[in-house]
Amino acid sequence: MKISKKIQEVLKGLVGSYKEQPPQKFPNKDFVSLCENLAELVQMYDRMAKQMPEGEAKDLAEDFSEQIITTLSLSKDCSPINSDLTFDSRRHTPVPFSLVEDETPIESVVRIGIAIDDVVIIPARVKIKE
Repeated sequence: MKISKKIQEVLKGLVGSYKEQPPQKFPNKDFVSLCENLAELVQMYDRMAKQMPEGEAKDLAEDFSEQIITTLSLSKDCSPINSDLTFDSRRHTPVPFSLVEDETPIESVVRIGIAIDDVVIIPARVKIKE
């Protein structure tokens, strides 16, 4: 897991150096771009994990996604999506995937999502109440 720890250190450094900058009313354009690129990276790791058989490689891809999301959630300009009580198709993806109407009660959050201001860059994965 040395690679995993290295990625975590790099991400913490990027978020940490951003936090040291003077406060701005809106997130820095470069920071938003970085977050969007990291969101694409999460999507890539998620696609890879879906195609892999169970095992260490799949676990590693899932771990990378989790670490990126956790690191982003620590930034002052990113908001975790983890406390909504009802489903919103703009903010959530149901697990397992199904067609779900907005305002359907959420049972639990499977994986937090990330928003910058009110723009969702990584939707939360949620389990829907039956």
